[in-house]
This record gives sequence, structure tokens and C-alpha cells, in this order.
Amino acid sequence: MLRSTAVRLFSTLSLHGSIAATAAASGSRLGASSSRWTKRQQSDPYVHQALEDGYRCRSAYKLKQLDDKFHFLRTPAGQAAASKRATASTATAAQPVVVRSGLVVIDCGARPGGWTQVAVERVGKDFRDLLLRHSNETKQSSGTPPMAGAQQNEAHIDKEEQAQLKPNATNASSIATSNGAANAPPSPPLSPLVLAVDIEPMERVPGAIVLPQADMTATRTHNQLAAILGTRLVDVVLSDMAPPASGNAGVTHLQCVNLIEAALRFATRFLRIDGWFVCKSFHGTEDQLLTTTLRRHFREVHFCKPPATRTESGEFYYVCEGFVGR
Repeated sequence: MLRSTAVRLFSTLSLHGSIAATAAASGSRLGASSSRWTKRQQSDPYVHQALEDGYRCRSAYKLKQLDDKFHFLRTPAGQAAASKRATASTATAAQPVVVRSGLVVIDCGARPGGWTQVAVERVGKDFRDLLLRHSNETKQSSGTPPMAGAQQNEAHIDKEEQAQLKPNATNASSIATSNGAANAPPSPPLSPLVLAVDIEPMERVPGAIVLPQADMTATRTHNQLAAILGTRLVDVVLSDMAPPASGNAGVTHLQCVNLIEAALRFATRFLRIDGWFVCKSFHGTEDQLLTTTLRRHFREVHFCKPPATRTESGEFYYVCEGFVGR
């Protein structure tokens, strides 16, 4: 992990800044600053769009834009890479039937829930496509023509995804191993799972399991998550956590590094191999060291400043792809 930084404030494990929370923080400062914040909010198209779309905060669009670019909420982790590696050796071989599942996502510091809302939407759409494909494969294995409209819906699925998926080691007992396994109907996919964790109270999000007042660094929280997950591992760990505004860019950066370190330790505890880790950061002195640390755990580390991020902000996101283990 990174060397110890000057400030260790795990009490700031708080989350995506909601409009209301940000307003409260701004209100405690000078009136002029509050006035500028109010004017900025009133003229911000993402604030208005969030209200229209029913999202709890404007940061929901940052996650949508990140996923539109990297597709970590719509493609099972490592699936494309595994298909590429397997194509040559599996082109002529009969493949065993494996259990495929909807994505498992954990949103760290999730309050007020905008990112959790987007995660539920995206993994739900991915799962509907998966169910459609499962239905068609079942009918094909029994000699029944695919369901009507399949060709149109298959457009959501990359051609490489048609290749056999890499077996999930945690579901190995569900893989058919008999001589007739190749002709057995596909096992139904496991439902997606979205979990939201926050140290503060948090309202429920339809379609997600919310763990409010849960410290992601605590053993108790880890045990709760392990009980919910069972044998499943996590495909994506999200963190839009940020420290309270300090007015000092250097302090904010160091506090954010602390949050990323905590989220990374959490991610390495629960992620499956080939999983994704997406986190917010602010530019500062620890950038290179943090990037080096992330590259020790992931095959690819991308940097992205989505359009919904304000131009004047030093904020950006690490999108880490292909978890290789601790």
C-alpha cells in the first residue's frame, strides 16, 4: 500500500456528495461562497437532469458516462478477455455447460445512492440480455427454434461474448461433468446483486441491498457482506467517496488518497480475478505513487474525467481493469 500520509480521516468515509449534503457544508462557510454554490447549482444542467430522471445526485451521470466508455457494468468481468484467449483452443471442442451469473457490484460510500441507482439499472439490463440468451440456448439444445426477436436483442451482446465463458471457480460444483454434459441444457443464470455500503444512515435503493451505518473497514461489515455473497465473488467495486471540502487542495488530495487506500483494501478482499475497481481521486503529490500501487493489482489502469465532472475541478477517476490478485 501507499506510505503513510499526513492525514488519516476514516471518518470521512462518506460518499457521493448529494446536493443537500453539499449545500449544508457550503452553508457553514462564508455567505459569498454559499451564494456562488447556489448559482452554480441553479445553472448546472446535470442537477436539473438528475431531478427529472429521479437520481439522488448529479454524480449518477459520471458513473453512466464512465460505464458508457468502459462497459464494466454491462459485461461480466473478464469475459471478453477470457473469450479472446479461449477462441483458438475452443473453436472445435465441445464445451461444458457452466453457470453464468448477473454482475455482483458493491458501491462503497454509497450515500445518497445515485451510483447505486445507476448500478441497479445497468446490471438489470445486462441480466435481461443474459436471460434472453439463456432462453435461446435452452431452446436450441432441445431443438426448439430461438424465441422471436432474439436477433434484435442479441445486438446488445458482443460477438466475442458468444464464445464460451470462463467457468466461475466459486460455482465449480454447478458445472456439469458427465459425458453428456455438452448436450445438457444450460443452467439458469444467477441473479445480479448490487450492494451499497455507507458509514452514515442511508435510504434504501430499490433493487439493491443497502448496509447503512456500516464501516467498510470493519470486520463486522466484511462478515455481513460475506454472508450475503455466499460463494459468489464481486465483479465490480465502486467508490465515489470524497472528503468534505477543506478549501485546501493539498489536504483534500491526501484525504482522498486515504479513502482510495481503504477502498482498495476492501476491493482486494472481495473482487474476483479479472474484476474492476472504479474510484474517484483528486490530482496531487501522491498521484504517481497511487497509480503504481493500483498497477500492482490490475492489468490496466485508466484515467478518465467524465463530462459531468466540472471543468474547474481537479477531480478524475481511476478505472482499474483486470484484477490480478493481492
